[in-house]
Amino acid sequence: RSPPRFQACCPTAFALGRERQQSVSPADNFVATPRHAISEACFSPPAKLRGTRSSRPASVRESRVVDAPGTSDYRSGMENDLLRRRGSAVGTAIGLAALFVATQFVVSFALMLVLYRLPDMEVPATILAPEQTLLINTVAMAAAAGLVILVYRLLQGRLSLFRLQDVSRLAPYALPVLLLTIGLQLVETGTLAGLQVDPGAYMELVEAIVQVDLALAALAVVIAPSVLEEVVFRRVIQSRLHGALPVPAAIALSALLFSLVHVIPVQMIAAAIFGLGFGYLFWATGSIVPAILAHALTNSFALFAARAQYGPAASEAAPPTAGAVLTLLALGLMLAGAGFFLTERIRSGPTAQKTACNRRPTS
Repeated sequence: RSPPRFQACCPTAFALGRERQQSVSPADNFVATPRHAISEACFSPPAKLRGTRSSRPASVRESRVVDAPGTSDYRSGMENDLLRRRGSAVGTAIGLAALFVATQFVVSFALMLVLYRLPDMEVPATILAPEQTLLINTVAMAAAAGLVILVYRLLQGRLSLFRLQDVSRLAPYALPVLLLTIGLQLVETGTLAGLQVDPGAYMELVEAIVQVDLALAALAVVIAPSVLEEVVFRRVIQSRLHGALPVPAAIALSALLFSLVHVIPVQMIAAAIFGLGFGYLFWATGSIVPAILAHALTNSFALFAARAQYGPAASEAAPPTAGAVLTLLALGLMLAGAGFFLTERIRSGPTAQKTACNRRPTS
């Protein structure tokens, strides 16, 4: 039975439904969905609506059968629509990541030209002081993130980052986020130690971190990357992928893009490991805040480790043994597994707040 509100706002379609219940077999009722009945009631002349089933055009009856759910044409149309949406989402994600990297490069180069007023295009990297290098990188990242957010808002509309009412909902995730972050940090350390990856250009950044003040290093290494990169790669890119891809594929692809934009091999490996964890936290909690906090915590570990290992009071460290590497990996996997288990318990608990079927985080 139709509700009174439907009867009042669309009496013609309601009359058609009552007529079909009396004159059409149950099989025909299954084929003729309410969408087709309502569209016919709203756009067909009243004389045809009052006619019997045999007096309606054959094309109308055939179109109902072809477009009805369960037919081959309907399924193929749905599959084509799904493929188009997935292709559009992946293309948008790759384009936004490329825009982020290109904008950082252009802004950094422009700042160096303005700073030194060089007429030529050859700017040696050694002329930059450590403070200038970190400041230029921070400003370029902020400009790139702002441009990505602007483009996303033009394409998708509103972009919400955080709501005050989410504080109480996210409080139970504090311990799982801490365990998962420490576990991923140990896994990353053991992986890099076991692979013995050449740091390469990463050492230039480490030297700059060691030489500058702690406040400037924290701004350039901890605060700015944690907020800006998580907004770009989780809130913007991963949210776009969640609308078209399965959850594991969306998390993996956002982590892959997050890894590729770091360029330096040692950073790419670390970013791939952390990107999976940050992406999972963003999806599981439905908020960008846990991912930002986890990112800030991992970058804080890296900052203090660099200053302790390469600072003025640093001593020569012995190369790690195979047993130490395996211990780090095992302990890291245990802690990360515990964080994952607790997060899933909280997410699926009776007091958990479900957001869009836990597929599209909204804050």
